[in-house]
Amino acid sequence: MKRFLGISWMVFLLSLMPMGAVAKSVHPASPLPDAAITVEVKPGVITKGSVCLFVVTSSEQVETLTGKLFGKTVFFNPDPARKKWYGLGGVSLDTLPGEYPLNVSGAAANGSLINESIAVTVELARVLRGGITVPDEFMHPNDEQKEKSKNDAELKRKAFATETPERFWTGSFKHPIDTNIKAAFGGGRTFNKTAK
Repeated sequence: MKRFLGISWMVFLLSLMPMGAVAKSVHPASPLPDAAITVEVKPGVITKGSVCLFVVTSSEQVETLTGKLFGKTVFFNPDPARKKWYGLGGVSLDTLPGEYPLNVSGAAANGSLINESIAVTVELARVLRGGITVPDEFMHPNDEQKEKSKNDAELKRKAFATETPERFWTGSFKHPIDTNIKAAFGGGRTFNKTAK
């Protein structure tokens, strides 16, 4: 009887222990800290129309990595050493000067998570503007030309709306023709004093 009462008291006392203390003793492992990364942004000066290269270096071997900039996904590709990842992002011509967050997330091989946000500064672009005069017929397309322009715009919209995680090219990019660059991307031009 005394033995039974002793066991009953032990059960009663154990029931008064906080559940958190029991849980800690059963599951002592805590979540791994986030993996440390550094993000390098190129070029040094970013304006509307820029193409940006993001180089991510991690203290741990990284298994997966992705990013978000301007609401678009930034796909990263690893180098053979798995210590650096490279991603490309574009700045729309409609982007106003200011700071925009690049959110990078992923997972390291040891189970730690990657969550980092850095500010990408878009500076005011200084672009060249010029004007030309053309015959009036080129300023007023006919119905057939308008329809073709509409179809081309829809084709471009669908192409830019499609994203794939795989890279469909190898090697370096090449210029389509052997010539010097005569104008910077993002410049403006007027036709018969009308912006187009």
